[in-house]
Amino acid sequence: MSVAREKIDRVTRTLNHEQPDRVPVGEFFWTNFVRRCKRELDVGDDFDPYRHWDLDMVVLTANMDPHVTGIEVLEDNDRRKLVKTGFGATNERLRTLPMPHFAQFEHASWEAIEALEFDDPYDPRRYSEPIDDLIDGGIDGLNPLEMKANMDVLEFKRSHGSRLAFNGNLDVQVLEKNDPGLTRELVLTRLNAGKGGGYILQSDHSMPGNVDPATYDLVIRFAREHGVYPLDLGEFAREVSPGSA
Repeated sequence: MSVAREKIDRVTRTLNHEQPDRVPVGEFFWTNFVRRCKRELDVGDDFDPYRHWDLDMVVLTANMDPHVTGIEVLEDNDRRKLVKTGFGATNERLRTLPMPHFAQFEHASWEAIEALEFDDPYDPRRYSEPIDDLIDGGIDGLNPLEMKANMDVLEFKRSHGSRLAFNGNLDVQVLEKNDPGLTRELVLTRLNAGKGGGYILQSDHSMPGNVDPATYDLVIRFAREHGVYPLDLGEFAREVSPGSA
C-alpha cells in the first residue's frame, strides 16, 4: 500500500468511527507560522509544513469565484499588498495589520450584480483531484472546535460521538505559551477523543505565528508516540463513553 493510500485509509476509517493504526493529524497553518518556520528551521524557501511533518491531510480549497481568473496582484510594496479576485473585488492588506479588507468592488450596483454571470461550475480549474478523495471518504464531522468558544471535544465525544467525527480542539492559547509540559498534557488529553475512532488531532482553528516551530514539533512527537492504537494515555486518560462525565 502506498503512503498516500495509507493516509487515505487512516482518515477514512477514522471518519467512519473505526480505529486505524493511529490517530490522524491535520492542520491549517497561518502564513506567519510558515514564515517563522523558514527563518528558524533548516529548510528552504519551498518549505511545505504538510510534508515536513508528514501530516495525514493537506488543506485544499477549490476556486469558487464567479470568474476563474486567479489572483491579480495590482500592487505589492513595503506598505501594502493590493489584489483583485475573480469576484471583481479589490482586497488590500496593510503590512501593519494582520487581516485584509475589501477596498473596492467591481460590481457596485444592483444592475451589475444582476448581470453577473458565473463561469462554468464544472470548470476543472476550480478543483484538484484530492478533493474527490475527500468526498469519497464520506466526511461527516465537526471542525473547527475552538476552545475560545468553550467547545470541548471530550464533551462532544460523550454526547455525539456515535454520530459525528471531530477535527481539532488543540487550544492554541495553550500552545502559544510554548511550554513542553503544558503541550504534552494538552495533546494527550485531547487524544482521548480518538477512542473508538472518529477524531483527527489538530489545532482548534489554525496554527498562528506565535507558536514556536519547536512546540509544533512536540505536538507531532506526542501525537505519534501516544496516538497509536490501543491508546495508552496514562495519567491523562479520560472516560469519553456516552453519558460519562
